[in-house]
Amino acid sequence: MEKEFFAAIISFLVIAAISCDSQSKSDAVKQATDIQKMVKERSPGYIATNAEFYMKAKINGKDWSADEMMASDRAGRIVGKLNGESISLPFELRYAKTGATTNFKNHAVDIYMKDDVGIWGGRMGEMEFTKVGDNYAEGKFYVTATGLDSDKQLTITEGTFRIPLTGE
Repeated sequence: MEKEFFAAIISFLVIAAISCDSQSKSDAVKQATDIQKMVKERSPGYIATNAEFYMKAKINGKDWSADEMMASDRAGRIVGKLNGESISLPFELRYAKTGATTNFKNHAVDIYMKDDVGIWGGRMGEMEFTKVGDNYAEGKFYVTATGLDSDKQLTITEGTFRIPLTGE
């Protein structure tokens, strides 16, 4: 169901982009803002980051901090987003225990960046839950990723997160 929804949204965005050629720039900006608002309202589980829930890292040495995130056992991911970029870590609620680690060799990290590569797959590195409470989990991670159609590498270090545990 979620996949069909996002496929429909993407199709709508493509059609909207094509039709924007005939609209004034301000109309196009308003339409894009309305679409983003609708997608955000219909994307369950995403929350704005704050002092309590966050995802931060250094990507190739540069600070990166998500402005919204989701932790979903149903989707099997912890996702941090910032301006169209995202880091998506593997997640299963039953393994959220202090000290538990996940090796990315068998559970890849999906990374989307606004760069010349775009889609990165991280299979070298790991994630560790450093503290788990009744309604939250904290952890750290590092990963080295390669480009989907490239031999370039992207390195994420000093990754940290704090997520709500909702059991979804």
